[in-house]
Amino acid sequence: MCCVILCRLKTKTNNTGRPMRQSSVLGQLLKLTPRREFEILAEQHHVGQPFRKTTRWNQFVVLLTAQLAGHSSLREIDHSGKALQPHLLRLGCKPLNRSTLGRLNSRQSPDLYRDLFQRLLSRCQEFAGQRKLPVNRKLISLDSTLIHLCLKLFPWADCSAYKAGVKVHVGLDHASWLPEIVCITEGRRHDHQVLSRRSNSYLERCTFLTEGTVTMPGSTD
Repeated sequence: MCCVILCRLKTKTNNTGRPMRQSSVLGQLLKLTPRREFEILAEQHHVGQPFRKTTRWNQFVVLLTAQLAGHSSLREIDHSGKALQPHLLRLGCKPLNRSTLGRLNSRQSPDLYRDLFQRLLSRCQEFAGQRKLPVNRKLISLDSTLIHLCLKLFPWADCSAYKAGVKVHVGLDHASWLPEIVCITEGRRHDHQVLSRRSNSYLERCTFLTEGTVTMPGSTD
């Protein structure tokens, strides 16, 4: 149902009330990612022979749709892609079967999406306003979420004797409401351990809120 809402067309009208053009929610989200910049990054991170029937942009659109729809397996992505084929074609993409998508995910570098995120974040930081806070230090809320993995396939990511996973740590800057810290670690790692990777000069300027506690590295108060 979520995929249908994302790809549902929204008709825009002009002053005479006549329809001008159609766009979907997913299409509007994709406008935030300049296609030319994406293709440049895709070329930089390409591995192996040139593609014949698909592109990294196609992979990106399919993965974005799956993420927003909450799909958790290649089978679900495959089935929803076939149902949404007419909508994907309007976005210049086509459904990817699970074997093709699995091959792209395993053989192509994920660093493409890391660099894409950094570019989008830096662009947002240019336009984001800075709210005045009643503190002299940068205020950051640090939290994490656990992504569960199969212990047999990812034994290095063991969280316990029966579970495996990785943690995504995100630090939200209260002044701009944008991520200040984003990193992925082993599932056993605590949020406070992520701060050890930051420089002392950076930590001395920040106050971190984690799980109801306040951390002020370098503070002498």
